Amino acid sequence: MPQNNLSKIRQIFSASDVKHGLSLFTDREIRFMEGLIRERDGKFHIKCQIKDKYKVTKPEEIVRQLWVYRLLNESFGLFNFQVSKKEDIYLNKEIRNHG
Repeated sequence: MPQNNLSKIRQIFSASDVKHGLSLFTDREIRFMEGLIRERDGKFHIKCQIKDKYKVTKPEEIVRQLWVYRLLNESFGLFNFQVSKKEDIYLNKEIRNHG
């Protein structure tokens, strides 16, 4: 069960098998992510900014949501309906589904 004295994101990224970090993101962006995370049944869930639904929070999902936040809130001028998280990739006429 998560510890209440640590931030939600620090708890999620504290696992020994997590090899990446949050050094590319600002404190403001990370604080915004904290607001999207909720605890249910002893697990953290993050609200997807594109689908407007909660998902189990893993480090890679936090990083995805941080990039989505940056795309939507920086000078890129994108709206959430213009951002798709996963699309099919066409590679040598072969489709690889990543959705």
